[in-house]
Amino acid sequence: MTAILCPLTAALDYARRGWPVLPCEPHGKRPLGSLVRNGLKDSTCDDDIIRQWWAREPAANVGLLTGVAFDAFDVDRAGWGPLARLVAQQGCLAVGPIALTPGDGAHYLFECTGLGNRAGFIPGCDWRGKGGYVVGAGSVHPNGGAYEWAIGPDEAPLVPAPAWLVGLHSPRPQMRLPSSVQPVGGNAYSRRAIEGECGKVALSPEGARNDTLNSAAFALGQLVAGGALDVDDVIDSLLVAATRAGLGDTEARRTIASGLKAGADQPRGVVA
Repeated sequence: MTAILCPLTAALDYARRGWPVLPCEPHGKRPLGSLVRNGLKDSTCDDDIIRQWWAREPAANVGLLTGVAFDAFDVDRAGWGPLARLVAQQGCLAVGPIALTPGDGAHYLFECTGLGNRAGFIPGCDWRGKGGYVVGAGSVHPNGGAYEWAIGPDEAPLVPAPAWLVGLHSPRPQMRLPSSVQPVGGNAYSRRAIEGECGKVALSPEGARNDTLNSAAFALGQLVAGGALDVDDVIDSLLVAATRAGLGDTEARRTIASGLKAGADQPRGVVA
């Protein structure tokens, strides 16, 4: 773990790397309006401006503009469980710079993807891209803890974000359910159904992958329509399995949407 930096030192270091910065409220996350009246639009790499900002407010936190030099995958405390389940299916995240947040979370920095911001695209996880920002190492959390590097930018270069992670950011397939359906959260049988169907998809051979995915989406769509499974859980699981099988994101989403729609027309429940 790298040494904790003071805000000004950190801000100047980021700027020299070509990472635009802006001052945020001391012990806070919001841009400091008295210094950056235009918010993120005032982000800069200019040493003189940065020194002026922190001369006026030495305790200001450091905001890092995303979508210019890097994107940030923001994991909070509640996100580790859902992320672990995805990683178990897909494989570990590529290792680049990683900052630890005092709220038991982390910021994984990746090369720019061109994507915008999306909150909760994995439960407990946000994406910060074009038009976004994160609070950087050298800052202080509202709880008094320090943001600090686990792996600093001098220790590991920026790397591309995994394709499966980027794919989850994209628009989700839709499934219209009857208004009478009340999801019950899933029992052991329904959870095994997800694991079984996704296992078939992940291991399906080339030439049969799309048909297998469609069949899996149909079967799980029946359970969703019957109130036994959560549709978001099903979509997330199928997308990861499809990516693992080698299907493209656009094709997979189209197939999942089709299978779910067909399954919803023939709902079925499960035996507890």
